[in-house]
Amino acid sequence: MLDNFAILMTPPGSAAIAVVRFSGFDTRNFLAAHFSASCRELLPVHGLLRDNGRILDDCIAMLGPDAKWAELHVHGGPW
Repeated sequence: MLDNFAILMTPPGSAAIAVVRFSGFDTRNFLAAHFSASCRELLPVHGLLRDNGRILDDCIAMLGPDAKWAELHVHGGPW
């Protein structure tokens, strides 16, 4: 079983878009719990990223093959 982890795919700092890739056994469950739209493999989907009901961003998510990884394309910036 793989551990869950996340990697910032774009350099830190101000930018229009930041890409975060995450992977692990809980990838599909993370998206189901925190992303408002249903994700299918290799199909970018627009939705809301939430944490405890609070909207964090209006972004794009994409689930990788066999749900082994996913990417969140969020608005960039120092936060």
